[in-house]
Amino acid sequence: MKLLRTATVLLLAAAIGLAIPAPARAGGWATTLLDPLPARFEPGITYTVGYWVLQHGSHPYSGVLGTTALRLTDDAGKVATYPGKALPEAGHYAVAVVFGHSGTWRLSSVQGVFADYEIGEVAVPGGLTVRPTPTPMVWNQGEEDFWGVVRPPLGADAKPAGNAAGPT
Repeated sequence: MKLLRTATVLLLAAAIGLAIPAPARAGGWATTLLDPLPARFEPGITYTVGYWVLQHGSHPYSGVLGTTALRLTDDAGKVATYPGKALPEAGHYAVAVVFGHSGTWRLSSVQGVFADYEIGEVAVPGGLTVRPTPTPMVWNQGEEDFWGVVRPPLGADAKPAGNAAGPT
């Protein structure tokens, strides 16, 4: 009888644990938007890149986001991950990256509790071709303004700047 009760409690606890969604599974998604970049990248040169992780493409995550990073994958599949450092603005990070050799590099981001995000491809030497970004959700939770003078590259209509595929 005691074993049956224990098994029932464990099954109930497991069911409750599965019913409580994790932030990334609860309709949560995020995009990574980059601060302005140089027009051209060269191999072996260090570049400092600022980036924003925005939940629903429009606002910073209100919980503990976790580790963020930019990830470079070369055309042979070799991966280099560069952890970001939080900047004073909500959702804003910076990292120093280097492209180890010429070629095509896939640029993606690690977004903490959210799924990784594919940003685009970088031709080295050359520039970044940005993948289209999802349309940001409108964030209207009162009169909150998350940023001061320094803010993500969002237009007046809350659409990310440079969201069309093409060189930036």
